[in-house]
Amino acid sequence: MVKQAQLEPTGMAAPSMKERQVCWGARDEYWKCLDENTEDSSQCKKLRSSFESSCPQQWIGIRCRSNHKSEQQRTKMVM
Repeated sequence: MVKQAQLEPTGMAAPSMKERQVCWGARDEYWKCLDENTEDSSQCKKLRSSFESSCPQQWIGIRCRSNHKSEQQRTKMVM
């Protein structure tokens, strides 16, 4: 009998749609704060904490920062 490979590592289930929406909302609030406080990102510490606790760790970090920078550049190009 061939054993099936696990699709997800133990303890790392994919977030549900509701969990993804909570994560994206926290991310958007954090990014909005960063955009409004370009000179002092320390104003966004609570929102960063909320973002980090609402999202899987794999979704936070370099990829998040690069996506935010890309979004800022797109917004500037549209304006």
